[in-house]
Amino acid sequence: MKDVELNELDPEKQPMTGEVQAAGGEKNGSVKLKVPEDEVTFTGLSKEELMKVAGTPGWVRTRCVLLVLFWLGWLGMLAGAIVIIVQAPRCKPIPEMNWWNEGPLYQIDDLETFYDGLAGRILLYFQG
Repeated sequence: MKDVELNELDPEKQPMTGEVQAAGGEKNGSVKLKVPEDEVTFTGLSKEELMKVAGTPGWVRTRCVLLVLFWLGWLGMLAGAIVIIVQAPRCKPIPEMNWWNEGPLYQIDDLETFYDGLAGRILLYFQG
């Protein structure tokens, strides 16, 4: 067996602080990307260029058409919602409430008959 120095750490146990150089020469966690410099990116028009183009007759007509289409679509959706509400079937009338629907109550008309029936049910339960 080889002797190992006590202050040397396994690669898995080394801290990921970015101070240690990896095998390829990069710091731990950093990535090198090659970005071609001859690529042209579109940055958009400047404010002056936009103001020049915005007043041309083509864009004025386009904005007017889009505005009219927006409001026609909005009014069309409003009219559609109204038609759906008007054509929806009416709700059935609420049925008349009976005493047993008005609350958690139990009505006993004849108390003696109630107890006789209850006693009979209890006897049937214990006999069966």
